[in-house]
Amino acid sequence: MNKKIFFVFVGLVMISTASLSARDLGIDLDVGGAYTRHSQHYIGSCCDGAGFSTNSKASKNLGGIHLGVNFGLPKNWSVFADTMFTFNKTLVNDTQLGIGYNFLLGKGFKLFVGGAFSFGGSISKYSDKHTTRYFGIGGGLNVTASYMFTRKFGIYFGVADNYYKPVSGKNKEGNITTEFKDNDFKNKIHQSINAKVGIRVKL
Repeated sequence: MNKKIFFVFVGLVMISTASLSARDLGIDLDVGGAYTRHSQHYIGSCCDGAGFSTNSKASKNLGGIHLGVNFGLPKNWSVFADTMFTFNKTLVNDTQLGIGYNFLLGKGFKLFVGGAFSFGGSISKYSDKHTTRYFGIGGGLNVTASYMFTRKFGIYFGVADNYYKPVSGKNKEGNITTEFKDNDFKNKIHQSINAKVGIRVKL
């Protein structure tokens, strides 16, 4: 519950700050499709004969939807909120709250580059009786290009990269649910590489 309150608080602070100038500089609403390459990395604690740590990675390709809001600030800066829900037997959510700079490259064309606090999670279904859930926090990058056909409507396409440290999770097999402990997350890092494309509306 404390995590949810914290994230809502962070979101409200960012939105309140941005809204002071958003009325003058505009709000961009993005709606479109998303692709995610989600990976779960395990960093081994032991080493091979040459002294390298033994690592492993499980990855999956998913498709889904993207929603984004970009609040304009003075001097071409913006704060943004970005979220993606992608599916393929596994449900993955990637959410970013951050700030970045808009490079104005021509009439109607803009390139946004930003950094963000990221949080998200996954629900993996191995069978009808076996699922695993994770929730993590971390950081990410966001690069989005957009072109406005009119003052109100345009298109966007972009990429994002997020790294998460799992902080909670559970495994359910049949009627038995096991909560993961801190030691279970010690050597785990989750990563989501996202691509997005869709319609932009300026409010």
